[in-house]
Amino acid sequence: MIYAKGRYCFIHIPRTSGISICRAVMDQSMGESGPDMLLGDGFQRKFKLWRHSRALMIRKRVPDWDQIIRFAVMRNPWRICESSYHHFRGLSHDMNHPKIAQWRQMEFSEFVVDHYAFLQVGGGFWHHWCCDRDGNDIGVEALLFERFDWDRVQEILQIQVERPRVNGADSSPVVWTPEAEEFIRVRTVRDRERFNYPDSPK
Repeated sequence: MIYAKGRYCFIHIPRTSGISICRAVMDQSMGESGPDMLLGDGFQRKFKLWRHSRALMIRKRVPDWDQIIRFAVMRNPWRICESSYHHFRGLSHDMNHPKIAQWRQMEFSEFVVDHYAFLQVGGGFWHHWCCDRDGNDIGVEALLFERFDWDRVQEILQIQVERPRVNGADSSPVVWTPEAEEFIRVRTVRDRERFNYPDSPK
């Protein structure tokens, strides 16, 4: 996440180009106009916020939530799952997370069921990170990964820089078992309804 007082808050849904956005801010805006909170660093102990903090939690900690631009990037939920799997498989360390070593050893279908158990049935990634507990909109602007509007990102962040290409993941095919497919399908209902994403990974 990135928070700049009086200006904007970026909610970072994993595997949606968030690190590229953060890198752009780091490259150009860490001076006088830089963010007050980048990736949650420095504020974590005081405010209990971190890189992938949910909008609902951020809203409780950020006093000017209603006055600033709030935005996030949303991506096809099937592609988020696939990208996450390749990302963890490609890590050379466990990032002090007890589950990463296990995820690296799992088949894709196992990973999906284990890693995304936190998603509510009938909800989705946007529902989890950018809505309130009942799934109601709380004013987060959605930019879509599939037609990424970098000009809009630069406008919000008040920067001018080429889009960094960092933290990419392998895009080799994965095997969606019927069980894994159904597991994600019922947990991304609102994503697919809101953003017209397909109801299968095909």
